[in-house]
Amino acid sequence: MAISVDTEFRLPAALTGPAFSVDARAVLGPDRQWRVLQEHALTALSRLSETHGHDAVAWFCALARPDGSGAVQRLGLVVSWDGPVGDAEANTLLATLRGTGASWRSEGRRAIPRRAFPSVALKEGFSYQLWVEGRRGLSIPTLAFEDDDLLQARTSVEDADSTFFPPRIIHAVGIRVPHQDQDSDPLEVHKMVFALNVCERMIEADGVVSEGEIEFLRRVFPPQRLERHGLLDRVKFLLLRQHAGDTLATAMPHGEKLALMGLFWRAGESDGAVEPVQLQILEAAAFQLQLDWSEVEIYLRGIW
Repeated sequence: MAISVDTEFRLPAALTGPAFSVDARAVLGPDRQWRVLQEHALTALSRLSETHGHDAVAWFCALARPDGSGAVQRLGLVVSWDGPVGDAEANTLLATLRGTGASWRSEGRRAIPRRAFPSVALKEGFSYQLWVEGRRGLSIPTLAFEDDDLLQARTSVEDADSTFFPPRIIHAVGIRVPHQDQDSDPLEVHKMVFALNVCERMIEADGVVSEGEIEFLRRVFPPQRLERHGLLDRVKFLLLRQHAGDTLATAMPHGEKLALMGLFWRAGESDGAVEPVQLQILEAAAFQLQLDWSEVEIYLRGIW
């Protein structure tokens, strides 16, 4: 199936993060695919989000050999996000990476190397494949062995297909933005308010809230994240909710609107299936975001 890259992903402004390394052949040997390494990174990012409430990006690079010759070739990973970075977050990531069976080790907190590239990301419960815009169009960097050297390669949109990537992943162009406190970004706050409101309505629509639905809300909207946005203040939340839909309809990129619809669908199926009353809520959300419902249906079929 052809790849469609129709949205943008704002990369964290932070240029440092917990760093890790591993024997490259342990994760990229002859029988090991790049996609599997990405899946392991996404598992670590998911655990970071569930435990600490951070959405993050995984950056990969080939590390220089210490002596330039026969030393073991190592692969580097840096995880970055805009928010506090402490030992607890680094320990969570390391434990999850080691749980994949490879002997990852911590390299402390490091700056993202110049040769590193953003690969996969997690945001609001969604997995993203990050594409790079270059002179020859969009491509994704990867790492692979050529003889004994770990080298970077690039795959274009035309040469890639869905089997190349982890399942249920959204394709987006990674975009750098000037540093700012995301908690003070009005668009991000309105997006959080709108998403939480619709997800709560989807979950409460059948009159019964299951443990799976509670866990879904806790995973996608961790209390730490809500607190950073000041949204545990119910009065503030209700005031923002009045204008959130109108703000997003005019200011949010089209691809991000569709991604939100995917989130709402996941909320509906978190207890097993999407009911007719929940479809009505989805249609109302699409109308608020000024999306054509037929386009939303096509988008949802492509993801789910």
